[in-house]
Amino acid sequence: MVFLSLVLKACVFCALGILLRGTLARYRFDQLLQLSWKYFFFIWLGFCILNISFISFFDFFLI
Repeated sequence: MVFLSLVLKACVFCALGILLRGTLARYRFDQLLQLSWKYFFFIWLGFCILNISFISFFDFFLI
């Protein structure tokens, strides 16, 4: 079940990345690095905390 969730998340993020890459303007490398440190790092950190909380919550009730 965890593997299926991981594969589904990977497919969704790959599709989202392909769609964004094709529709939005091209970023220069320095602009991309600036975006990654200002916004994407904190979004990634929030997703990690959210995933850990969901896993621990559902693992607690499934045992």
